[in-house]
Amino acid sequence: MKNIKISIFSGLLLSVMFFTGCQDFFNPNPGIVLKEEDNFQVFNDFRSAEMGLYAIQQDLVEQLVILGELRGDLLTVTENADRDLIDINQFNSISSTNKYTSPTNFYKLIANCNNLLMRIEMRKPSVLLKDSISMAHIDNYDKMYAGVLCMRAWAYFNAARIYREVPYIPENITDVDGIRKYINQEFVSVKKVEYKLDTVYQRYVRAYGVDVLTKFPKTYISVDGVIDTFTVQLEKYVKSLGSGLTKQEFVGVDYNSQGVNDRTWETTTWNRYAYHALMGQMFLTRGNMEKAYEHLGVVVNFESAITSDAKRFRLGTRLSNTELFKGFFISLDPFEHVFAVDFQKSLKQTNDLRPMFDNKYLMKPTKIATELYEGEFKMRDNVLRNNNTPNDPLDDYYYVPKHYLDYFMLEMNKNQMIAWEKSAYQNTISNSDLNNFIGYPSDWARGYGVSYVYRNKTTGADLTNDEVKVMLYNRIIGKDGEVYKLMENYDTVVSKFSLKTGIFNNDYKFSIYRAGGLHLYYIEVLNRMLETDGQISDVTKSTLGYTYINGGVTPGLGVRGRVGLDNLDAAYYKYTYSFGGRIIGVNNDSYERKLQMFETKILEERARECAFEGERFYDLIRVAKRRNDPSYLAKRVASKFEGSKYTEVYNKLLNENNWYIPFNEGVE
Repeated sequence: MKNIKISIFSGLLLSVMFFTGCQDFFNPNPGIVLKEEDNFQVFNDFRSAEMGLYAIQQDLVEQLVILGELRGDLLTVTENADRDLIDINQFNSISSTNKYTSPTNFYKLIANCNNLLMRIEMRKPSVLLKDSISMAHIDNYDKMYAGVLCMRAWAYFNAARIYREVPYIPENITDVDGIRKYINQEFVSVKKVEYKLDTVYQRYVRAYGVDVLTKFPKTYISVDGVIDTFTVQLEKYVKSLGSGLTKQEFVGVDYNSQGVNDRTWETTTWNRYAYHALMGQMFLTRGNMEKAYEHLGVVVNFESAITSDAKRFRLGTRLSNTELFKGFFISLDPFEHVFAVDFQKSLKQTNDLRPMFDNKYLMKPTKIATELYEGEFKMRDNVLRNNNTPNDPLDDYYYVPKHYLDYFMLEMNKNQMIAWEKSAYQNTISNSDLNNFIGYPSDWARGYGVSYVYRNKTTGADLTNDEVKVMLYNRIIGKDGEVYKLMENYDTVVSKFSLKTGIFNNDYKFSIYRAGGLHLYYIEVLNRMLETDGQISDVTKSTLGYTYINGGVTPGLGVRGRVGLDNLDAAYYKYTYSFGGRIIGVNNDSYERKLQMFETKILEERARECAFEGERFYDLIRVAKRRNDPSYLAKRVASKFEGSKYTEVYNKLLNENNWYIPFNEGVE
């Protein structure tokens, strides 16, 4: 991955030199600034500039996590939090100087995207044409152009989710100083838009002429407007060949074809699957389930003729226990990561996630978050059936028959229990006997030791897995005094961003899109496919959601299946039909109620799978708006508070205006 990071660093330098006229952000040395016309002569100039976009995207990561999680129900502040974090957490009025809410970094990214898109259009005007294309006409300029379009759409989409509506920046405003002047309604120097004949296609395409001084009317667009604008734009300009299952979109430079033997390029730059993930996410947010189904399905149902990649994003056994699940937070995984922001401290590219949650301890998981993990029970039927050596070190610990739960906890210690299990049960267990076992508590693949830990306030030591097991069982049987004794001096700490050893390893790989999260988007879509026309074919799609979340589609294991959790109940879907095959009833509960019950389960699963990764608040917004029920969000977020603060936050969040942060007009 060394090559990409060197390129990102040089790309950032180029963006300093070529793209931005705003000294407040980059403050470049005037002696090294080159004239614009001396640059963008060969493809590597464009490539370096593109890498600058990824460097700017790195600067958005902490903001995405704070605003996407601290306003949700899984994260809250500690006594160390500053006023800015407290205001975000409690939905107080946000100061214009709040250091976590400025739109500036989004507009730095948008400005640089505008500039590079303009440069590519000037170099190769046919990137704007899509009809009558062939492989002979598609090159890395087309692929880079599509990737930059995706980056710009992503920036607008995330900004709009935060601010509700954002200024739409004319495409020939290509620096942050120009954006500031546009927002403040000053005259802006831009390149005049012209049209010229493309000699390959014999069509007139957009071009750019001499600089002009002008004032653009300021236009704001909402979340829906952003989605409508940029989904249409991407569909218009992303080149593709084929149709149906053979269709291929050309997004992102093919670095491997340039002699770079490094698979991490597939996950740290915009690519075909990241494009579909973005489109699917935007259409899901907009409520267009058919289009979301189409795009997300490309990723979720991935198939390839290449043996090593045959079922790349299908959720196999790769992340089936704690240690395996930790792996993709520490290093890039092309089978889980669809698009990730990479950091490497050796190249002075770090993020502030670990310090915020660990060293400085500014934010922590809520009880709601920990109980989502600790309320689950993991089965180990394969170990019991086949007398295998457990793959997971926890498999030999506290796997409890229902009718012996109290007996185990009151009469037997760990070693006695394990000996009893092995001698009396492990060699003789039958399928029917498995129904008498509750498994061992908690989601150990994604929960304790991965997403959070319990840390001693005095010594800094974390509870061991064995100690947590004892705590959980004491809690189950009502020995609250024992639980309190063990937990008295412990804080709950987010550990997902500090899984490496050493307090200075602040180079967590941040997932923009990964397979587990996209599967859950897809399941959410499947659950709502019935809303199209109520036909039986759509019922099949809806019930298929249970397969994807539980056991997966062969050879996948499903979101819950790959971490060994028991199936969610599929009894929600029991329909009655008319003679013509249309749905006329759903057993003893309403159709909408059953959809909502499973939808709630899907969001709970998204909380376990993607906790603290920046999407929780927007998940709650999406479902609350779909149901036209602000109380859905208000109840969940307010539940992390107590007493009068619960009532205060709940009442605030009944007003949808309070779900968004006011856009700060003072972009500087």
